[in-house]
Amino acid sequence: MNLDLFIEEINTECSMFGNPSLSIQAIKVDAEGTNSLKYKLCQNALKSCDYIKFTENKTYFIEFSDLYEQLNNLRTLSNAINNSNISDDEKIALNRNKVINKEPTVIKNELQSKISESLLLLQLISEHYDITEHMEKNKIFFIALCKTVISDIIMFDRILREIQKKFQTVISVEMMEYIKLEDYIKANS
Repeated sequence: MNLDLFIEEINTECSMFGNPSLSIQAIKVDAEGTNSLKYKLCQNALKSCDYIKFTENKTYFIEFSDLYEQLNNLRTLSNAINNSNISDDEKIALNRNKVINKEPTVIKNELQSKISESLLLLQLISEHYDITEHMEKNKIFFIALCKTVISDIIMFDRILREIQKKFQTVISVEMMEYIKLEDYIKANS
């Protein structure tokens, strides 16, 4: 089987903008159904990036995310729990399980899992496909935001710095609006 079977034009998955595509092709690793590279590798349970792009000098991992929407959903859940009639003991238990008032931690942990498991997926891909030349290249994990809201920029920046610190010896991690990603990759490949 050839990796070319999984190459497609990058779909941003930003539904609020009609899922626009970028004029860059990459390996789609996280597709639903049996056409997914993860499915073919029997690794559907892995949390991973959406695309991997090999260039002459770099390996890009690309994750499209609507962190703003995710943050709003977590805040809504936290508010609903805080304003509910459940007992204080139950609220304490939920808080201990990081369900309420822990939105940045939940988002950071999910992104860290995606980065770690994307790196694992790259290793698994190398066991089935000849990508030896790409294994030692500089690796960059892009968190491509569908939407940014000024009021949350500082929090997202703090999350990014914490993630960058954790992975600094393994992979670079960048966050940017999805509309800037195509120009960045074209200019830095």
